[in-house]
Amino acid sequence: MPTRFFGWAGLIGAATIMLSGCPKKGAEEPAASASAEPDPPKSKPKPKCEDLAEKCAATPNTQAKIANADSVFIPPEGWIYAQLPEMTVANPDGKVGVMAITAFEGAGPEEAKARDAMYEKLVQALKIAVPEKFKKKFVPVWASPQDIRKTGSTEIKLWQAEQAKRDGKSGFLLVLLTSDPAGKKILGVAFSPDGDETTVDAISKSLETIGPGGY
Repeated sequence: MPTRFFGWAGLIGAATIMLSGCPKKGAEEPAASASAEPDPPKSKPKPKCEDLAEKCAATPNTQAKIANADSVFIPPEGWIYAQLPEMTVANPDGKVGVMAITAFEGAGPEEAKARDAMYEKLVQALKIAVPEKFKKKFVPVWASPQDIRKTGSTEIKLWQAEQAKRDGKSGFLLVLLTSDPAGKKILGVAFSPDGDETTVDAISKSLETIGPGGY
């Protein structure tokens, strides 16, 4: 709020009146009114971290909510993250590496359709050009994960593909699939440029933090 200032209403000068040959003192100036105290500055509202433009930087204690699920994950320290309506995104500010995680529901054939649709949505949202072979774009062989990691009671299935591209740079496409305690499927997609071991390591460690909030 702009500071308000209260000035003089006017200045009363001393009038010299000649009376009986002797000067008469002018009227005294009124006392200055006290200046108003400035309003205390308002504290900025805490960001909701719902848009990358807010520049919310993750700390070791950050627990970013996974979209469409009750689970969270810890984004890599220092990465900018945003809890968007359809996915939670994180990336190192000004760099090409990126990751996004979300959740979906479905059973039987409907689960497979939801999974495939969400995979495509994540890839497009992150603007990743997935590698192609014989004019066929890479899609994980969901029944055969290339790696499986366990974090507590959580099992994370992983797939990786080389020669993916983002912002004109080649790198690795990483896909993860797991479940939360409520049975919702959690799907994630990440990209790391070639030769950037720091980003690869940061993404790998972040994926292992998927779990219930409050830990």
